[in-house]
Order: sequence, then structure tokens, then C-alpha cells
Amino acid sequence: MQHRDKVLTEDDHAVTPGRGILPPTRWKAIAEALTLSGRELDVVRCILDGCSEESTARVLGISSHTVHTHIDRLHRKLRVGNRAELILRVFGEYVFLVEGRDGHAAGAVPAGPEGAEEAS
Repeated sequence: MQHRDKVLTEDDHAVTPGRGILPPTRWKAIAEALTLSGRELDVVRCILDGCSEESTARVLGISSHTVHTHIDRLHRKLRVGNRAELILRVFGEYVFLVEGRDGHAAGAVPAGPEGAEEAS
């Protein structure tokens, strides 16, 4: 028996798509940053796990055609041409969330004298 968010691996262990790839606390922020719907995020999680369209359809309880439609929309929305670019885009957004858009840890003050004004 499969749960909507679970898939049986080759060794018959149930796993939740995409949950082990990125920290669970970041998925909502990634979805918001990329303006993904809940179902689009489900599809992205399956893609990150390497699921085919058919596997994704089984895991999510939807048709392969619907999965294909979600993937096409994800490609357009994220301006990517294939699954590899989509994965890079999602991981890139994760890095921005963790490191900040300027390359420094979110909320951190850069070390060193760069940008510091000299006291006179």
C-alpha cells in the first residue's frame, strides 16, 4: 500500500519524495520564492528523487499526462529547458536562502573591512 507522499524503493522501504534532499524547513520557503503551487512542489520533490513521470504519477495519485503538464509549466515558470536545469534552479534557490543573495549567510554581517567606513 502506498501513501500519496510515499513510494516504495527497491528494498521496499517507504520514502517521502524529496524530503532527504533538502531540509524540510526550507521547502516552503523555496516554494514561495519560486512561486510554486503545492502540487508543483510535489512534482519537484519527485524529480529531485529521480522519479520518472510514470513513477511521479503513481506516487502522487495523478495521471502521467497531468505530471507531464506540471513539468511543462515548471519549465516555463522557472525558465529552464530540462530536468537538470530545473534541479539546478531549485538548489540555486536553496543556496540563496541559506547564503543570502549577496553570497553571505542570511542575516550575517560580512567580515573584514569591505564596505566599512573609516573613523576620522
